[in-house]
Parts: sequence; C-alpha cells; structure tokens
Amino acid sequence: MERESDLALPLPPAPNKHPAARRAPLSLRGTTIWYAALDKASGAWEAMWEEDGVRYAAWAGSSRWLDGDGFTALIASNERSPKLCCAATTPGSTLVCTRCEPR
Repeated sequence: MERESDLALPLPPAPNKHPAARRAPLSLRGTTIWYAALDKASGAWEAMWEEDGVRYAAWAGSSRWLDGDGFTALIASNERSPKLCCAATTPGSTLVCTRCEPR
C-alpha cells in the first residue's frame, strides 16, 4: 500500500490491547521491521514495514511447521521488489496485484 494512502497502516504500529509475548523492531531488508508474536515458538506472528514508499504487512497464524525464526527468515528472504505482495499470496490464487502486473 502506498504510504500516502488513507488506508496505509501507521508506522511504527500502535500496540493493540491484545497481549503479545514479543514486540520488537528488527533490522531486516535494509529497513525496520515492526515484529510481534503471541508466542515466538508457535505464533501467531505479524510484521509491518516500509520499502521505497510502499508499506507491507505479513501475518502468519499459529503453526507446528513454522516458528518465529522461520517467519522472520521468510520476511528477510523475499526479494526487495514490489512483487513481494504477489509472491506472498496463496498458491492457486487468482488475485493479481496491480503494482506487479498492470491490468
């Protein structure tokens, strides 16, 4: 989402009243990633950040196949490009981001 959009999430995010076991700014992708987890070992996790004027958010629910280190590795591993928003969609999804592939 473009930073100037009325719908863009504010950065840094304001903590919700919902408890989180961990809230921390992380230095990844050459920027600050605002990270929170209910439980670092089993989730759920969220991350928000801005790159090149575009704000991103990623969420992952609780999982026995993913942990906090895996979640942050996933965020760090995605190529630095607007295609992140499409790369993170569900396989088989018909959604196409207009930033990545103009209609």
